[in-house]
Amino acid sequence: MRVPWYETIGLAMKMPDAKFSGTLLIPAFHFYEEYNDVFDKVSSLEMTLISEEEKPFEVILKFVNVSSLQLTGFGNAYNQLLGFHITDLKEYRVEKERRYLIEDYEDDSVSFYCEKIEILNEAIET
Repeated sequence: MRVPWYETIGLAMKMPDAKFSGTLLIPAFHFYEEYNDVFDKVSSLEMTLISEEEKPFEVILKFVNVSSLQLTGFGNAYNQLLGFHITDLKEYRVEKERRYLIEDYEDDSVSFYCEKIEILNEAIET
């Protein structure tokens, strides 16, 4: 059984009042290069997610050392997902750069690997 994406990264504990089911709007992707802790150049992706729930929330996730990034069908006014899977591949002893596999639930519009996932901010609107 798969663990929901928000539990995999500890977001459910940080935002216990949030409801994570339903559509997630993606108003921003920021893909860029930076240096990691040992001064290797890596690609990072920051993704802003906004829920459409009764108590909406906004979260910015940062994916570090991104590889094999695939985006399909993005570019219209309402980029959205019903959610995604975050698979921790640590037990399969893959190289650390491919620690996590991120894939959306519905139509394979987002897919990539990354080494680390950070929660940059989280907020629940009242």
